Amino acid sequence: MKKHLAAIGLIVLTVTVAWPQEGVRIFTRPSTPSREVLDRLGLTLGWKARVPVEGMRDGFFTLQLLPGKDQPQLAVQTLAGSVVLLDAETGDTLWRTSVADPYWQGQPVAWNDTNLFVLKRAMLFVLNRANGKHRLSTRNEFTKFTYDGVLLDFAPSAAPVADDKILVACLGDRLVAYDMPDWERAEAELKGAVREIKIQGDEAQLSLAERLERFRPMHKWAHIEPGNKFEQAPALANGAVAAVSHSGLMVFVERKEGFAYQDYKLSGGVSVATGQHGPVLYVGSQDATLYAWNIVSEGLAWRFLSGGPILTKPEVTDKDVFLVSDRVGLYRVDRASGREVWLNKQAERFLSANQKFVYGLDRTGRLLVLDYARGTTLAAYDMRDWTIAVPNELTDRFYLASQDGQILCLHHRDLATPLKNKTFAPKIVPKKDEDKKEPMEPVKEKEPEKEKEKEADKEKPKDKEKDKAKDDDKVGRLMMDSSATRAYVVAALTALPKNRGRRVGGEGSQSLPSPSGRGVGGEG
Repeated sequence: MKKHLAAIGLIVLTVTVAWPQEGVRIFTRPSTPSREVLDRLGLTLGWKARVPVEGMRDGFFTLQLLPGKDQPQLAVQTLAGSVVLLDAETGDTLWRTSVADPYWQGQPVAWNDTNLFVLKRAMLFVLNRANGKHRLSTRNEFTKFTYDGVLLDFAPSAAPVADDKILVACLGDRLVAYDMPDWERAEAELKGAVREIKIQGDEAQLSLAERLERFRPMHKWAHIEPGNKFEQAPALANGAVAAVSHSGLMVFVERKEGFAYQDYKLSGGVSVATGQHGPVLYVGSQDATLYAWNIVSEGLAWRFLSGGPILTKPEVTDKDVFLVSDRVGLYRVDRASGREVWLNKQAERFLSANQKFVYGLDRTGRLLVLDYARGTTLAAYDMRDWTIAVPNELTDRFYLASQDGQILCLHHRDLATPLKNKTFAPKIVPKKDEDKKEPMEPVKEKEPEKEKEKEADKEKPKDKEKDKAKDDDKVGRLMMDSSATRAYVVAALTALPKNRGRRVGGEGSQSLPSPSGRGVGGEG
């Protein structure tokens, strides 16, 4: 009996330990490298910050570098449900917000210029990127209780992607798109609704719920690929939504209507996120091939064959693609041609790059300083206690973190100003109708004046003709009043049958109009 109990206890212990093995977290308390070490590596400390965590159970869930207007920002999610936004250049905390219940499973955040989109289980939370306040809430009709976020149809299977107009989420074998409302207008409407509540009481809560419904993300379309599962975040470019399934099927969906207009099957499966630079996607496959697909030309730009399966997201800059091949090393690939520049067999993780050096990690956690031109290892230092590395394809800074809440930013000592390695095409903001009408307004003001002048010119001969007709009438009346004129008219009328075809009177006299429109007495 004791043997059976011991066996049961062993099984229970095995199951309990297996849960955290899905995402292995090593809790450490590392120290900052000394100045002597940094000088030897040619580095300097940019900043050091600490994000509050709730003991050893808590820690970092995701750390993401987001493009910003001036400088990149670092978005941090903790396991306890906090979302923290840091300035990636100074380390200052911009805001901190609690999202959902602690230790809910989630996805990496999606973003646009004004919002952060956080997914926890099947809940979507929208945070103001400027101050971290919630912009979306739901009111329970039965309990009359309002809570943050909105419930989606299913729990997402991958990180979402968003821009100013649309949010696309992966729900298993389907892509679901939502129209994003104008949140600035929404906040103004909600402020007005709150004032109405103070004045009108509980009855105004119904109008508040109605206004909340107006500013929810609206379901736009859904595209299903039976037999496939989308486990990586999709990409938005040139009016298309591009997604890659776990089996290696690339699907391109029209973003307005949601129909698939093209697909491409890779030779192997895909288990890593897709790199992107403008309209070109860089997809790493388990068949050891990196595919560069141009969405504009709708074709394969080039492919690069590495020595092993690609299990890490390709990092793309303006000039290069840094690719890690499993148990082979770090490749530097020319982004334009797809040709190999060099291979470093020690590096297993890319951190950042500048014009002279490339920074990476080996499989044991040592920091490597590589030559940018040749790829040779120039220096190394043990950084294994910093267990979290944040790859940076935007600038030359690189970031390391630990599960106790510490974040470290390092860069080359000669580069006080961040070196931008990746540029984005400027957004073309369509002009409003009012803006289009403004330059035409002075022209339109002048056009009525010209038309009035033309009408006046046209009316002048008409007025002259009317005046002339009035004068003729006056003359005719005067002539009819005189007895001589009466006799003349009577004589002329009595002479018409006898003198048809001839002129009445002497030379220079005018013929009278006939009903046919011709003159009486003259030819034609």
